Amino acid sequence: MLIDFISTLSAAFGVAGILLIASYAIRRITGRPLPKWMIPAGIGLGMLGFAVWNESTWYSRVTAQLPEEIVVASAPGRQDWFRPWTYVVPLKLRFVAVDRAGILRSAADPALIVAPVLILERWSPTRQVSVAFDCTNHRRADLLDGAQLEDDGTLSGVDWREVGPDDALVKAACEGG
Repeated sequence: MLIDFISTLSAAFGVAGILLIASYAIRRITGRPLPKWMIPAGIGLGMLGFAVWNESTWYSRVTAQLPEEIVVASAPGRQDWFRPWTYVVPLKLRFVAVDRAGILRSAADPALIVAPVLILERWSPTRQVSVAFDCTNHRRADLLDGAQLEDDGTLSGVDWREVGPDDALVKAACEGG
């Protein structure tokens, strides 16, 4: 968040410089100065524009930097009354992805896999959760508190959740692998 603040201040200084040069040029050409409110208003609009751009493009900038092995499963859009532009293009401030490079397959049942699921959210550290997927029966289970993949390839200590074949996480983990 500090970097966003510093970036917004830098944008303000850049806009101020451009407006001061433009103000000088207009005064030289017309012989009249700009109204005193124009430069502060322009700086404010520049800061607001930068903040909107920075927030609106966060998702696309972050996902463009992800390696090929990380597949985005879900990225819900958000609309806020205090951000009226989000009714046109909803903000994506968080997403869930599966790291396909970290998939472990069961020796006993190849349709049973364990994959790291990443939860990325703006202004929050990335969280990782291990999730078991049953690709044949379309179900998944979070591997928490003692749940583990045994040596014989079976899972113990899990509560399976029936999610169906259209579940975004199951699709991201099971398809193509």
